[in-house]
Amino acid sequence: MRDWQDDILGMLSLDNPRNGSRPDDSTYRLLEDVDLYINVIAKIAENRFWSLRVSESEAAYRGVFNATTDAFLVLDPDGTIVEANPAACRLYDYGYVEMIGMNIKSLVDPEEHGECSRILQRVAEGFAFRVDATQLRRGDRVFSAEVHGTTFFYRGRLRLLTATQDVTEKKRLYERLLEEQKEESIVAIAGGVAHDFNNILMGITGSVSLLRPHVGGSSEAVRHCERIAASADRLSHLTGQLLAIARGVHSEPRPVTLAQVVRDNLMLVRGMVGKQFELEVDLPDRPWTVQADRVQLGQVLLNLTQNACEAMA
Repeated sequence: MRDWQDDILGMLSLDNPRNGSRPDDSTYRLLEDVDLYINVIAKIAENRFWSLRVSESEAAYRGVFNATTDAFLVLDPDGTIVEANPAACRLYDYGYVEMIGMNIKSLVDPEEHGECSRILQRVAEGFAFRVDATQLRRGDRVFSAEVHGTTFFYRGRLRLLTATQDVTEKKRLYERLLEEQKEESIVAIAGGVAHDFNNILMGITGSVSLLRPHVGGSSEAVRHCERIAASADRLSHLTGQLLAIARGVHSEPRPVTLAQVVRDNLMLVRGMVGKQFELEVDLPDRPWTVQADRVQLGQVLLNLTQNACEAMA
């Protein structure tokens, strides 16, 4: 008995039990027919065995293919979709019947069609790939995707298997993390600059206090000294605000005048507004005093100014 590859599976031997003689021609022809039938039956049995094995493998593959949360697509070398799992139908928002026969390029941003063609060509030559791509759901809704792909034989033909994940949220969180790290770096730099600037101001105020007794009775010189001292004091408040932001100083509520808070922060506000906008300051004659933290009120004013600038056309 031989299989489809003509390998011997077994042997059937018939002898005459009475005299051990060989069979005559008619009996030999009968044995040849028996041998033919046995070989056919053996090959049918073997084919049935392998068919069952293939069916079991197909069922196992189908179970994994349908259960995975990644979007799996099976493509022809030209990009035609021949198979899609439920996760792919959910990701792209198409029904199974709709997806079969679509070209993969209809799910890719038109600006990336050239790159898609190059990838299909390379995969057909046996290369696996991993790319970050911009893909489309039903209605041309864009999302960021991470796509892995490789070739394999499916139902006797060379196919391309792709696994796609929606990484839009992961990408957004990563960009947010980078922005937060950037802000932390800026705050740290601002704290260092404010600290060094505060040391310079201490030298200025100290020099003014030593200079004042030596200016004599000149009212002009006294006014210059007072002006330097006042400017240094205002800059000291400014550096104090920068240090408070950098160090995260706790709230210290005390009676403060709102108009004075605006005046103290005008330098920062004007720097934030820049030259593209016009800033007008209109403060009431009657001072309004509140119980609050001066530094935090300054931060509120800066935040409101920044929001206003961003909202302007």
